[in-house]
Amino acid sequence: MNTNAEEKENKVYPGRKEEPVSGLETEKNKGNDAGRAVIDIYLKGGSKFKSGLFKSNRAILFSLALLAFALSLAAGCTKSAIDNETEYADIGNPYVALVIEPKDAKMITGTYKQFAVNAVDLDGKYTKVAAVVWSTTYGHITAKGEFVAPEEPGYAVVTAKFANLAVSTQVYIESSNQIKEYFVVPESGEVEVGRSAQLVFRARNAAGEFLPVLASWSADIGNITNTGYYSAPGSPTMAKITARVGRLEAYSYLSIISV
Repeated sequence: MNTNAEEKENKVYPGRKEEPVSGLETEKNKGNDAGRAVIDIYLKGGSKFKSGLFKSNRAILFSLALLAFALSLAAGCTKSAIDNETEYADIGNPYVALVIEPKDAKMITGTYKQFAVNAVDLDGKYTKVAAVVWSTTYGHITAKGEFVAPEEPGYAVVTAKFANLAVSTQVYIESSNQIKEYFVVPESGEVEVGRSAQLVFRARNAAGEFLPVLASWSADIGNITNTGYYSAPGSPTMAKITARVGRLEAYSYLSIISV
């Protein structure tokens, strides 16, 4: 009764090589076919035999894979940025402010005054900085922060810049006419050859009060610094030391003696 069916099933077609298929492989293939069908129906909402279904599924899967890759790449970049920020933060506290000294200074015309700047970090720690850009609205200031008052009274704003910070102070320049008495200490004395001595310029106003005056110094023999520190030559002689404040001059006469 089933002879025709059996013959049909066992029929060999010309040019077609038949491979025996085990029952296990047959069941496996059936399972794979079922899985693909379920995926196709889920993604497409219809039969897997619809036109263009496989191309559409591949495009969707490719888009999903590309999106996942992009998200992972973005996550990696974000982590790298965070790591970089952490490394930058570990370098140390950034400076948040500058403090200039002296503040609101008073000077006499023609005198000098040294300014300095400290940088303040987040913990309130002060650090003296040297790489400062100086400027002034009146008078002159050197790259090292030494302000030279002009010969006429006036008002100046001295500004210091460091990194992205800046600080300013006021300088009141008063006439040297306020100085009623001035002299060098000592006015005379002896210094051994090759030795050194500290000289000081003093100035008083009409009330007898000492004025904060910074003089400029020079010596005809030997060497003297801008703070009045004199170094004697190596042989006996006489030296004339001059201290200048604006148009005012005071002198000290030193005998350089042998040991």
